[in-house]
Amino acid sequence: MTDAADHATTAAKRTFAPILSAPGDGPAAAVLTRCDGLAALRIERENIDDAQTLVEHMARLPHRWAPWARLVQIAGEAPVRSMILAEADAVAAELEELRRNALEQKKLAEAVQCYRFKKEPKVELTKGGVPFLVITFREGWERDRFIDWAWNQAEPYAAWHEYFEQHGQKALEKRLLNEMIRKEMAVKKAGMGAGGRRPLRFWRGD
Repeated sequence: MTDAADHATTAAKRTFAPILSAPGDGPAAAVLTRCDGLAALRIERENIDDAQTLVEHMARLPHRWAPWARLVQIAGEAPVRSMILAEADAVAAELEELRRNALEQKKLAEAVQCYRFKKEPKVELTKGGVPFLVITFREGWERDRFIDWAWNQAEPYAAWHEYFEQHGQKALEKRLLNEMIRKEMAVKKAGMGAGGRRPLRFWRGD
C-alpha cells in the first residue's frame, strides 16, 4: 500500500468497523458501523455463519469502508450490498479453487501408479511421478502377464510403496511376482484362467 492508502486505512479503522449482528428475533447480518454506533450499511444473510463469513471478508478491506459508506449516501444500500456480495462470492470461489488445486496437488504427490512401457519389456512404479521400482522382463508377453495382474488389484498401490520403503526394491519385486504367480494358480484352479502364457488376461480382480 502507498502512504496515502495506509493513512486512509488507519482513518477508516477509527471511523468504521464491520461487525456481526445476530439478534435473537431477526436475521443475522454483516453491519458496517460508524464510530457513533449507527449503521452505515447492513447486509442480511440467511444464517449466522454466512453473516460471519461476510464480516470477515469486509474486515480484510478497511480501505474500502469509507468509500462504501460514501457510495451508500450517493446510490443507496441496494447496489452497494450487491457489489460487496458479488466481490465476496468471487473471493470465496477463488479460495475454493485454490483449496481444490492444493488437494489435487497433494493427491498427485501421494499417488502411486503402475505404468507399462510400450516399447520395452518393463513395468515402472512411481509415487508422485517419481519412480521407485522398475521391473525388467525378458520379453513383452512377460510384462503384459504382470500387467494383467497388477492393473486389476483391489488394493491401492500405496501399500506397495510402503513395503518398498521398509524392505527395498528387490524384496518388493520378489513379493509382487510371487503374489502374481499365486493369483494365477488360484484362478487356474477355479477353472477361470485364460490359458496360455497370460492366464489372467481376462481376469478383472476379485
